[in-house]
Amino acid sequence: MSKHIDKKNLQKIQIINYDEIRNQIETGMLFFTSGNYTISRAIQKATKSPWSHVGILFNVRDTDRIMILESVEDMGVRLIPFSEYINNYDGNIIICKLNAEIDTKVLGKGWDLILKKYDKSEFIRILERIIKGEGRPHYNSMYICSELVEEVFESTYKFQFDKRGFISPENIWEDNCIELLWRIK
Repeated sequence: MSKHIDKKNLQKIQIINYDEIRNQIETGMLFFTSGNYTISRAIQKATKSPWSHVGILFNVRDTDRIMILESVEDMGVRLIPFSEYINNYDGNIIICKLNAEIDTKVLGKGWDLILKKYDKSEFIRILERIIKGEGRPHYNSMYICSELVEEVFESTYKFQFDKRGFISPENIWEDNCIELLWRIK
């Protein structure tokens, strides 16, 4: 997208029913969410962004399923049906395309990360970096959502980290190759 969007302008984007665009979803597309939960609002405030979450979409044609790969606080890295996510989510959901040459086979790396733990302590490290205004990336085998996306794409596409040493959904959103496709419900 490369341009910051605020919540007011996010609300102006037309909502399209998921069933209308489901067949157009391709493996490697990204979804961004702007939630109303406490942790979502904390992420939005810390990153000055409407985005609190990001994940990767997979079109599993053999099973006629659209799945999402994400890292969440209570479970870590998981793969779940996108329709289930949409039905239980209170907030905005945006689907974007990465306009870069991507070998979708490398995205299978994400499947290898299923059940890796969520990095709860990363929030504290990010908060410290935001307060200090500097930092460096911290690498381990646990993931927050945006670290998972960055890790899965890293061999085929490089997203830029924040200058304070972390990557957030906003950093991915602002990438020049991100194209907004749909706001769905």
